[in-house]
Amino acid sequence: MGVNEKAPLVKPEGGKGHPVVVFSHGLSANIHLYSIQLKEWASHGFIVFSIDHEEDIYLNPSSYSSTDDYMKERTQQIENRKNTVRKVLDMICTKTTVQDLFEDQDVKLNYEKFFFAGHSFGGATMAELAVQDKRATGILLLDPWFQASNEKILFTPVNKPMLALRSNAFEKWRGIRSNIFKYGEINSKKGLSGYFKNSVHNSVTDLLILLPRELSLIKKIRSMKNIENEIQDHALLTKVFLKTILELEDGYEKNSIKHLVLERFRAELKKSGREDIFVVDE
Repeated sequence: MGVNEKAPLVKPEGGKGHPVVVFSHGLSANIHLYSIQLKEWASHGFIVFSIDHEEDIYLNPSSYSSTDDYMKERTQQIENRKNTVRKVLDMICTKTTVQDLFEDQDVKLNYEKFFFAGHSFGGATMAELAVQDKRATGILLLDPWFQASNEKILFTPVNKPMLALRSNAFEKWRGIRSNIFKYGEINSKKGLSGYFKNSVHNSVTDLLILLPRELSLIKKIRSMKNIENEIQDHALLTKVFLKTILELEDGYEKNSIKHLVLERFRAELKKSGREDIFVVDE
């Protein structure tokens, strides 16, 4: 939606190069469904690499002998996704390849500021990869679906700045909520987790703008009211998190990421006149 192809890049401040976000989409999604979120990050100086995963989306649980066998198939898909992301990271870290991607523009990336981000199944992918790949300097998870995750990897503290947002709709699914809540607790010293009231799984996608009536009819969204605010709230909080981590540099251990991000987020909300409906995990 509204993407400007081959737009000129503004030179990053400080001369260290552009910070990077590597994004992994949800299981039944693609790179085109997150333009609102990704454009918001790009507009603040981040270069965003959004990965289009190729995989078997529809696996019928009833065709497997057990739920465990079905989940093993999904777990393998996470492994396949992580391998794809690693290849992209290797490509990004090759300067000649980056120059080829941006053609005539002189692009410099800040290899000390790599953020791993993902939605749903992509959130599970990037949460695991952040434990295994030391190139991650921050993690941004949008309503991650951890049911097929390797728990030995997932519940290893990443010791990196982290923002994990789940949807209000996931609150009724105890298994899904408990895994996300546990992940947030393990990484609470350097992270923030919670949810926006009335948010749904698609709140971070373009679908709320593209198909609001259709989503309402099939009860994938609770109401068509305040859809714009819902999207803006997610975009604002994620932007504040990313920019805050950049500004803190290496001194974030001496600061409370959670309280600083919340303070800045609420200050910007107040300026816009919007209500604060973010529920923080304590």
